[in-house]
Amino acid sequence: SLFCAPSFAVTKDVLSFTGPVSLVCIRFLGAACLMTVLCVPLHSKTKIRKEDRCLYLVTAAMIPLHYVLSNIASLSLNETESIMFSSFQSLLTMIIASLLLGSKIKPLTSIYIGMAGIGAVLLMEFQSSPSLVKTGYAVMMSAMVVWVIYCVLLTKLLEYYRIGNLIRGQFWLTGIILLPWMIIEDNQFGQIDGGQLVCLAYLIICCTFICFVLNAKGIKEIGPIP
Repeated sequence: SLFCAPSFAVTKDVLSFTGPVSLVCIRFLGAACLMTVLCVPLHSKTKIRKEDRCLYLVTAAMIPLHYVLSNIASLSLNETESIMFSSFQSLLTMIIASLLLGSKIKPLTSIYIGMAGIGAVLLMEFQSSPSLVKTGYAVMMSAMVVWVIYCVLLTKLLEYYRIGNLIRGQFWLTGIILLPWMIIEDNQFGQIDGGQLVCLAYLIICCTFICFVLNAKGIKEIGPIP
Protein backbone atom coordinates (compact mmCIF):
# COMPACT_ATOMS: atom_id res chain seq x y z
CA SER A 1 0.00 0.00 0.00
CA LEU A 2 2.84 2.40 0.80
CA PHE A 3 4.59 1.75 -2.50
CA CYS A 4 1.37 1.98 -4.52
CA ALA A 5 0.00 5.14 -2.88
CA PRO A 6 1.83 7.60 -5.19
CA SER A 7 1.18 5.50 -8.30
CA PHE A 8 -1.87 7.45 -9.54
CA ALA A 9 -0.01 10.77 -9.50
CA VAL A 10 3.12 9.21 -11.02
CA THR A 11 1.07 7.47 -13.73
CA LYS A 12 -0.64 10.73 -14.64
CA ASP A 13 2.77 12.32 -15.23
CA VAL A 14 4.11 9.43 -17.32
CA LEU A 15 0.94 9.35 -19.46
CA SER A 16 1.91 12.78 -20.77
CA PHE A 17 4.43 11.13 -23.14
CA THR A 18 3.15 7.57 -23.51
CA GLY A 19 -0.19 5.92 -24.25
CA PRO A 20 -2.16 3.98 -21.61
CA VAL A 21 -1.48 0.59 -23.26
CA SER A 22 2.19 1.32 -23.94
CA LEU A 23 2.76 2.26 -20.31
CA VAL A 24 1.43 -1.09 -19.12
CA CYS A 25 3.62 -2.89 -21.66
CA ILE A 26 6.75 -1.02 -20.58
CA ARG A 27 6.01 -1.53 -16.88
CA PHE A 28 5.57 -5.26 -17.13
CA LEU A 29 8.31 -6.02 -19.63
CA GLY A 30 10.70 -4.03 -17.44
CA ALA A 31 9.54 -5.82 -14.30
CA ALA A 32 9.71 -9.20 -16.10
CA CYS A 33 13.34 -8.62 -17.09
CA LEU A 34 14.24 -7.50 -13.58
CA MET A 35 12.46 -10.43 -11.95
CA THR A 36 14.00 -12.94 -14.35
CA VAL A 37 17.50 -11.76 -13.42
CA LEU A 38 16.78 -11.78 -9.68
CA CYS A 39 14.61 -14.89 -9.36
CA VAL A 40 16.33 -17.46 -11.60
CA PRO A 41 18.87 -18.45 -8.91
CA LEU A 42 16.16 -18.59 -6.23
CA HIS A 43 13.35 -20.62 -7.78
CA SER A 44 13.33 -23.84 -9.74
CA LYS A 45 11.09 -24.02 -12.79
CA THR A 46 7.58 -25.31 -12.13
CA LYS A 47 5.26 -26.26 -14.97
CA ILE A 48 1.63 -25.23 -14.73
CA ARG A 49 -0.52 -28.35 -14.31
CA LYS A 50 -2.91 -29.12 -17.15
CA GLU A 51 -5.95 -28.62 -14.91
CA ASP A 52 -4.68 -25.16 -13.84
CA ARG A 53 -3.79 -23.76 -17.26
CA CYS A 54 -7.16 -22.13 -17.89
CA LEU A 55 -7.17 -20.53 -14.43
CA TYR A 56 -3.58 -19.35 -14.93
CA LEU A 57 -4.33 -17.71 -18.29
CA VAL A 58 -7.55 -16.07 -17.07
CA THR A 59 -5.73 -14.72 -14.00
CA ALA A 60 -2.86 -13.43 -16.12
CA ALA A 61 -5.32 -11.72 -18.50
CA MET A 62 -6.75 -9.71 -15.59
CA ILE A 63 -3.45 -7.81 -15.21
CA PRO A 64 -3.28 -5.97 -18.57
CA LEU A 65 -7.06 -5.45 -18.51
CA HIS A 66 -6.93 -3.81 -15.07
CA TYR A 67 -4.00 -1.51 -15.81
CA VAL A 68 -5.17 -0.42 -19.24
CA LEU A 69 -8.61 0.47 -17.81
CA SER A 70 -6.99 2.22 -14.84
CA ASN A 71 -4.69 4.28 -17.09
CA ILE A 72 -7.57 5.30 -19.37
CA ALA A 73 -9.63 6.37 -16.35
CA SER A 74 -6.68 8.35 -14.95
CA LEU A 75 -6.75 10.57 -18.02
CA SER A 76 -10.16 11.96 -16.99
CA LEU A 77 -9.86 11.83 -13.18
CA ASN A 78 -7.63 13.74 -10.81
CA GLU A 79 -5.26 11.87 -8.51
CA THR A 80 -7.46 12.18 -5.42
CA GLU A 81 -10.49 10.71 -7.15
CA SER A 82 -8.44 7.84 -8.57
CA ILE A 83 -7.12 6.95 -5.12
CA MET A 84 -10.61 7.02 -3.61
CA PHE A 85 -11.66 4.11 -5.79
CA SER A 86 -9.26 1.93 -3.83
CA SER A 87 -11.73 2.25 -0.95
CA PHE A 88 -14.12 0.03 -2.89
CA GLN A 89 -11.62 -2.82 -3.10
CA SER A 90 -12.48 -4.21 0.34
CA LEU A 91 -16.19 -4.27 -0.44
CA LEU A 92 -15.64 -5.80 -3.87
CA THR A 93 -13.19 -8.38 -2.53
CA MET A 94 -15.67 -9.48 0.12
CA ILE A 95 -18.42 -9.99 -2.47
CA ILE A 96 -16.28 -11.65 -5.16
CA ALA A 97 -14.41 -13.90 -2.72
CA SER A 98 -17.74 -15.06 -1.34
CA LEU A 99 -18.94 -15.93 -4.84
CA LEU A 100 -15.76 -17.55 -6.20
CA LEU A 101 -14.21 -19.07 -3.06
CA GLY A 102 -17.25 -19.55 -0.85
CA SER A 103 -15.62 -17.40 1.86
CA LYS A 104 -17.76 -16.68 4.90
CA ILE A 105 -18.03 -13.06 6.04
CA LYS A 106 -18.78 -12.02 9.60
CA PRO A 107 -21.78 -9.65 9.93
CA LEU A 108 -19.72 -6.91 11.59
CA THR A 109 -17.14 -7.09 8.81
CA SER A 110 -19.91 -6.50 6.29
CA ILE A 111 -21.06 -3.43 8.19
CA TYR A 112 -17.55 -1.94 8.44
CA ILE A 113 -16.78 -2.49 4.77
CA GLY A 114 -20.18 -1.11 3.76
CA MET A 115 -19.49 2.06 5.76
CA ALA A 116 -16.13 2.43 4.00
CA GLY A 117 -17.86 2.16 0.63
CA ILE A 118 -20.44 4.80 1.55
CA GLY A 119 -17.68 7.09 2.81
CA ALA A 120 -15.79 6.71 -0.47
CA VAL A 121 -18.89 7.67 -2.47
CA LEU A 122 -19.45 10.76 -0.33
CA LEU A 123 -15.81 11.81 -0.63
CA MET A 124 -15.93 11.50 -4.41
CA GLU A 125 -19.02 13.67 -4.54
CA PHE A 126 -17.27 16.38 -2.51
CA GLN A 127 -14.22 16.20 -4.77
CA SER A 128 -16.13 16.25 -8.05
CA SER A 129 -15.88 19.25 -10.33
CA PRO A 130 -18.52 20.32 -12.88
CA SER A 131 -16.16 19.63 -15.77
CA LEU A 132 -15.29 16.11 -14.61
CA VAL A 133 -15.86 13.39 -17.19
CA LYS A 134 -18.11 11.01 -15.26
CA THR A 135 -17.28 8.16 -17.65
CA GLY A 136 -13.97 7.94 -15.80
CA TYR A 137 -15.85 6.77 -12.70
CA ALA A 138 -17.31 3.78 -14.54
CA VAL A 139 -13.97 2.89 -16.14
CA MET A 140 -12.06 3.10 -12.85
CA MET A 141 -14.71 1.04 -11.05
CA SER A 142 -14.40 -1.59 -13.80
CA ALA A 143 -10.63 -1.60 -13.26
CA MET A 144 -11.15 -2.18 -9.53
CA VAL A 145 -13.51 -5.12 -10.19
CA VAL A 146 -10.95 -6.71 -12.53
CA TRP A 147 -8.16 -6.25 -9.96
CA VAL A 148 -10.21 -7.89 -7.22
CA ILE A 149 -11.04 -10.86 -9.48
CA TYR A 150 -7.30 -11.21 -10.12
CA CYS A 151 -6.48 -11.28 -6.40
CA VAL A 152 -9.23 -13.79 -5.62
CA LEU A 153 -8.25 -16.15 -8.47
CA LEU A 154 -4.58 -15.82 -7.51
CA THR A 155 -5.50 -17.34 -4.13
CA LYS A 156 -6.14 -20.72 -5.76
CA LEU A 157 -2.89 -20.69 -7.77
CA LEU A 158 -0.79 -19.79 -4.73
CA GLU A 159 -1.81 -23.07 -3.11
CA TYR A 160 0.36 -24.98 -5.62
CA TYR A 161 2.95 -22.67 -7.16
CA ARG A 162 5.85 -20.48 -6.03
CA ILE A 163 5.18 -16.73 -5.99
CA GLY A 164 8.29 -15.95 -8.04
CA ASN A 165 7.38 -18.34 -10.84
CA LEU A 166 3.75 -17.25 -10.99
CA ILE A 167 4.37 -13.51 -10.99
CA ARG A 168 7.30 -13.68 -13.40
CA GLY A 169 5.23 -15.66 -15.91
CA GLN A 170 2.34 -13.20 -15.61
CA PHE A 171 4.68 -10.26 -16.17
CA TRP A 172 6.07 -11.76 -19.38
CA LEU A 173 2.61 -12.65 -20.69
CA THR A 174 1.30 -9.12 -20.02
CA GLY A 175 4.24 -7.41 -21.70
CA ILE A 176 4.30 -9.67 -24.76
CA ILE A 177 0.52 -9.49 -25.30
CA LEU A 178 0.59 -5.69 -25.29
CA LEU A 179 3.81 -5.25 -27.30
CA PRO A 180 2.03 -4.87 -30.69
CA TRP A 181 -0.17 -2.11 -29.24
CA MET A 182 2.89 -0.19 -28.06
CA ILE A 183 4.15 -0.10 -31.65
CA ILE A 184 0.78 1.18 -32.93
CA GLU A 185 0.12 3.72 -30.16
CA ASP A 186 1.20 7.33 -30.54
CA ASN A 187 4.08 7.63 -28.06
CA GLN A 188 6.48 10.53 -27.62
CA PHE A 189 9.46 8.87 -25.98
CA GLY A 190 11.79 11.57 -27.29
CA GLN A 191 10.18 14.08 -24.93
CA ILE A 192 11.00 12.19 -21.72
CA ASP A 193 12.89 14.27 -19.17
CA GLY A 194 14.89 13.08 -16.16
CA GLY A 195 12.00 13.40 -13.71
CA GLN A 196 9.64 11.39 -15.90
CA LEU A 197 12.30 8.71 -16.35
CA VAL A 198 12.52 8.40 -12.56
CA CYS A 199 8.71 8.15 -12.41
CA LEU A 200 8.75 5.36 -14.99
CA ALA A 201 11.45 3.51 -13.06
CA TYR A 202 9.37 3.87 -9.89
CA LEU A 203 6.35 2.32 -11.63
CA ILE A 204 8.44 -0.60 -12.90
CA ILE A 205 10.40 -1.37 -9.74
CA CYS A 206 8.18 -0.33 -6.85
CA CYS A 207 4.61 -0.41 -8.18
CA THR A 208 5.01 -3.51 -10.35
CA PHE A 209 7.88 -5.78 -9.30
CA ILE A 210 7.88 -5.17 -5.54
CA CYS A 211 4.13 -4.60 -5.10
CA PHE A 212 3.04 -7.71 -7.01
CA VAL A 213 5.39 -9.93 -5.01
CA LEU A 214 4.31 -8.42 -1.68
CA ASN A 215 0.64 -8.56 -2.67
CA ALA A 216 0.92 -12.25 -3.60
CA LYS A 217 2.81 -12.98 -0.37
CA GLY A 218 0.09 -11.24 1.66
CA ILE A 219 -2.69 -13.12 -0.12
CA LYS A 220 -0.91 -16.43 0.44
CA GLU A 221 -0.45 -15.74 4.16
CA ILE A 222 -3.84 -14.23 5.12
CA GLY A 223 -6.13 -14.56 2.11
CA PRO A 224 -7.57 -11.84 -0.19
CA ILE A 225 -10.22 -10.35 2.11
CA PRO A 226 -7.94 -9.20 5.01
